[in-house]
Amino acid sequence: MKALVTGANGFVGSHLVDALVARGDDVTCIVRPTSDLTWLDTQSVAIVHGDVTNADALAAAVAGVDVVFHLAAMLRGRDYAAYYRVNAEGARNVAQACRRSADGPPRLVYCSSQAAAGPSVDGRRRTEGDAPAPVSDYGRSKLEGERAVAEVAEGAFPHVALRPPAVYGPRDTDILIYFRMISRGIAPFVGDGRQAFDLMYVADLVSAFLMVATNPDAVGSVYYVNDDAEHTWRSMAADIGRVLGRRALPLPIPLPAIAVVARVAEFAAAARGVAPVIHRQKVTEFRQAAWQCDSSRIREELGFKSEYDVEHGMRETARWYRDQGWL
Repeated sequence: MKALVTGANGFVGSHLVDALVARGDDVTCIVRPTSDLTWLDTQSVAIVHGDVTNADALAAAVAGVDVVFHLAAMLRGRDYAAYYRVNAEGARNVAQACRRSADGPPRLVYCSSQAAAGPSVDGRRRTEGDAPAPVSDYGRSKLEGERAVAEVAEGAFPHVALRPPAVYGPRDTDILIYFRMISRGIAPFVGDGRQAFDLMYVADLVSAFLMVATNPDAVGSVYYVNDDAEHTWRSMAADIGRVLGRRALPLPIPLPAIAVVARVAEFAAAARGVAPVIHRQKVTEFRQAAWQCDSSRIREELGFKSEYDVEHGMRETARWYRDQGWL
């Protein structure tokens, strides 16, 4: 199989590239000229410099491939316009490049996000049949990306979207911060720590990508994916503490305090012309009772099965962090 991966140098993208190369697939990675290629074996893949906002670069990269995995996205933006340009218009550009491919359109696998759908509905897990209700600019832009792909692809070429939750594993720098805090004996969490959410180990998400890339029953669908387990801030802290062999002191952080920090962070980021790491929309996400989805559809229709429970996944993540000297 000839595959093109956008966002190939990122956390999830680099793991997907590794899996494709291991299978013997012919892989092309489209990356910006300034991208950090640390996690890419550049001897095993073709590197094309481009950007999802550049239609010409995409057209050349898509030519002759069987599957396009579109993972490139803006995770932190200064405003909705910035998110929209990359996450929505970027997805439209990729879809149009697929549709116009002179060698025949490839299948397009779009990495959306649970944020595109929004938090749980009425205390139950969200399903694909629920109307999306994103609560952040990031989520809204990813939903627009889904819609752009479906609109461009309709009747012209096969496409499928996955909505993963929070993903963790080797190379992830976000959950690393939490590992480091717990290794030092502190386990901070939001509010009372009982907010429920979904998790997924990166290798399982990669397996889902590979499954929908070739399964004919996946075409035209949107799927939730997760590890099919229950998680809260408290339980995640306990899970990480267990694999680290460290009992950490719980440190509840009240939401009003986080809201104050978010306002200050926004002000400081605006003064520097950068995107804030913590902001008021993140506080809105924290205020939701639960971020849980029902992944039974992909399991029943395609036979997907997550291979890593949280203990296995966290243990592998901790081992990798230690091997790299990150922990």
